[in-house]
Amino acid sequence: MVTWNEFVHAADERQIDQLYSKAHIAVKIVDMYNPRILDNIAVIANLASGAYGVYNSGENKKVLPKDVETNLVYYGRIDRRNLDNIPKKTLSQYYPQAANQIKQADTVHVNVRRIMQEMGSDFDAVIEIASTIIHEATHELERETMGTTSEVGPVNAERHFKQWVNQNHQMLAGRFPELQGDVIGPAGTLPPGRV
Repeated sequence: MVTWNEFVHAADERQIDQLYSKAHIAVKIVDMYNPRILDNIAVIANLASGAYGVYNSGENKKVLPKDVETNLVYYGRIDRRNLDNIPKKTLSQYYPQAANQIKQADTVHVNVRRIMQEMGSDFDAVIEIASTIIHEATHELERETMGTTSEVGPVNAERHFKQWVNQNHQMLAGRFPELQGDVIGPAGTLPPGRV
């Protein structure tokens, strides 16, 4: 059974779960590695083509208590249409009274099909999906806390995650036995009905 805290902080991964039946394991591994990294992520969506993942700040959503939002908009301090695109750091600087009440509901995208095609095993695919989620979530975290993001932090976050995976490989293999074997097939093939 899912606890209330897990429900409130759970990112909606249904889009990637529909593409790959083991994608939910990647989200569990991300949560094992860093239980807070997905706090601001509401949706882990599919990326249909291109890179392994994308974070687009234009999709950000901020949830404020109605009275705080009304106050900010009513007094002309913020246009509601722009609220979602203002980093939390900036809002907190100008409106410290609202800082602790701002909740993020942001989206990251993962190209699950591409990752599945390029990885040779379920374990490798799930770890790459998890690594991509961490990379994109780090972009979101940097933008909201520092006002800007680059590739430096996300690439370092991925590197640290993969080091953790290497150190905990046996534990992960034991905890997720469904990742054993070569179910995906050789790189570039997706056996029908097996994903």
